[in-house]
Amino acid sequence: MMPVFEPESDEPSEISIADVARVAGVSISTVSRVLNNKPDVAKKTRTRVQRVINELGYTPYVQTVQQSKTNTISLHYPLLSQTRLEVTDIELDFILGASGAAGEAGFALNLLTRDLSAPEMLDLYRTGQLRGLILMETTLEDWRVQLLRNSDCPFVMIGRCADNQDLSYIDLDLEGAVIQAFEHLITLGHRQIGFLGFPTSTHERKLSSAQRVQAGYERVVWQHRLPTHFRHVDFGVQYAYQAACEMLDEAPGLTAVVMAYSATAVGLIRALQERNRSAPEDFSIVGIAPGKIANLVHPALSSVDFPLYQVGYQAAQMLMRQIEEGTSGVQQILIPPQLVVRETSGPLQKEV
Repeated sequence: MMPVFEPESDEPSEISIADVARVAGVSISTVSRVLNNKPDVAKKTRTRVQRVINELGYTPYVQTVQQSKTNTISLHYPLLSQTRLEVTDIELDFILGASGAAGEAGFALNLLTRDLSAPEMLDLYRTGQLRGLILMETTLEDWRVQLLRNSDCPFVMIGRCADNQDLSYIDLDLEGAVIQAFEHLITLGHRQIGFLGFPTSTHERKLSSAQRVQAGYERVVWQHRLPTHFRHVDFGVQYAYQAACEMLDEAPGLTAVVMAYSATAVGLIRALQERNRSAPEDFSIVGIAPGKIANLVHPALSSVDFPLYQVGYQAAQMLMRQIEEGTSGVQQILIPPQLVVRETSGPLQKEV
């Protein structure tokens, strides 16, 4: 367990910055600017906020953080709460990008890879062990977001929630990526297109990335009146292989597949080879954000790509800007997908 710095003063008030904002009739960011003595607050508003702070007995934790002079930000990615322990190429690039941006700015990046309770998460900030948080694995109704929303702790998300008002995030347009992948195959003449999606567990957890991928699939199938050939695939090559075998055996007329994550590629290619089929000769494959694996498999994987390293890099920059400027000014960035045609997608062959 991390060492905990206990302030010499009495225990801080349970009143939160959100309480101050609500009573004063202003936004949380306005209260934050008052606490940080920013000049862009009207005198009347500043006086009202300060009066409410005094009346409620609100004790901000920002002084503790400043006194500690820590230059550490944390990325919360609860790997150990999942049934898998490996990091995908997408996630690794996010982490490396955030670490790169932090290092350039003189910050250290701490990777938190376990579930935290609400008190544990807040104490990391209140005791000066970190100056802000980047949240990964965001869910549609993420308890971490609601917790941090009502605190002084700066934070940004890689991903989105259902309600993103006043929240800073950077996210991949995964819904658009799935649509782009399918429409690429449709232009090549394919209509019998399978989809290997995220595990059922990701939907049960309401993981935002899984929900948006699923939304993209349902939308493109409806728009183009396509038959549905869908499988949830657990993380891991063996699970991908099993799901691909089941799909190909149940729908032998399939001529193409779109994959939601990269590990599926190896399993799918093996399943095709066992059935004397190959891409792109009589089958087409498109992956969503496969990362490095796109050029490691043979044939090279056609895919819809994103600048993954830059996503992590920009997330860290957004967070450090909040910290240095003492403001929670909202930034929301949605990264568009880019189709990269390699070797696994080709025109529909008339006979399969």
